[in-house]
Amino acid sequence: MIGLMTIPVNFVSAQMDNSFSPCGYPLASMDTKTANQLISCFNDNPNIVNDFEGFAFAVGTAYHELNNNEKAIFYYKLALEQDYTNGDALALLCYVYLDEKKYAVAYDYASRAVNLGHDGIGTTICLDSAEQGIKDQENKEAPKVVMEKLMVELGAYAAEEVIEEVTQLTINSLEIYEDADYTRYRVTGDAPASTEITFKTTKPDGSPGNYPGGVDTGKPSYIVDNKIDSSNNLVYGTWTLEVCAPEYDVCVQESFTINEPVTLPDDGATQTEKLLSNEKSTEEGGGCLIATATYGSELAPQVQQLRELRDNQLLQTESGTAFMGTFNNVYYSFSPVIADMERESPIFKEIVKFAITPMISSLSLMENANSESEILSIGLSVIMLNIGMYVAVPAVVIFGIRRII
Repeated sequence: MIGLMTIPVNFVSAQMDNSFSPCGYPLASMDTKTANQLISCFNDNPNIVNDFEGFAFAVGTAYHELNNNEKAIFYYKLALEQDYTNGDALALLCYVYLDEKKYAVAYDYASRAVNLGHDGIGTTICLDSAEQGIKDQENKEAPKVVMEKLMVELGAYAAEEVIEEVTQLTINSLEIYEDADYTRYRVTGDAPASTEITFKTTKPDGSPGNYPGGVDTGKPSYIVDNKIDSSNNLVYGTWTLEVCAPEYDVCVQESFTINEPVTLPDDGATQTEKLLSNEKSTEEGGGCLIATATYGSELAPQVQQLRELRDNQLLQTESGTAFMGTFNNVYYSFSPVIADMERESPIFKEIVKFAITPMISSLSLMENANSESEILSIGLSVIMLNIGMYVAVPAVVIFGIRRII
């Protein structure tokens, strides 16, 4: 490329005789062979660029001919330091940066050359090429910029959607009730799905309660049934329940009051009156005594399943509420005795677990019941299923054994 360019006769190196430099100034006939000879001579005499004006430009031209753009740029710029009006160095810097596809830089050097009145070595041609390169580059980058902006906007929109989908932590209901030797609470609320919910109580004197705990949410809601304290150690006054979602760094609180026992004037009996700040009724019944004793904790998944079935399905319909009223009257007539026997005998506890596990598994069918008709139809199906498991199957087995005997 350089060999085809015309070097203006007024350029200093073109007017110098080779005797002025040990390496000469072969610019007008620069080709690969001449360029290599010049570079070899220069390597043997590195101070030439300082001793002979214009020789830095000749070295830059040689490197340019050999397609070593990095060194060509270095020596062209060195030539400009020696003479900032060197239009040829400015023009050839434009061409080097065109090769590098740095069109804005190329345009800058060509503009400086034109401003100096220099139009040698195809300066205006390089200027026009650099200008066109800038336009082409902008047109090529424009769709990419638009796409990146669109992706950013979509990402922000998606992030907003995710934030909107997170359910806020709330306390929707809080009930206090007595269960055997303990005073307990049952709390329900909304919560982010698939996260851990922790809960703890604070006594009236500010000290922590004795039964903190936690559950994992599946649905965007929670139901927790837990002890407050034993009736013998109960502290009277205003308590605080705190429910937290640690993953989201958020907590909600609600207070409730437990008053000291009062003596009723009509019969002299002493009863404990629980006054709740939210005035919730506790007519739905107490805890799942047998299941709690069987699985070892009121936080066991099986126990939580039974509570959710009662609160979310049965008590939401008239037929389910009527069933629970009859069931509670029968269940609590014998469940405390069974629960005490389980605590005293591990063997009996395992027998009960073996007996009730199929029934609890079958009750999972009720989770799909939401309307009055579904409660009745699915409920009857579950009852028939359990009659088959606990009555019909054993009867058939016993009858078969007796025939064999």
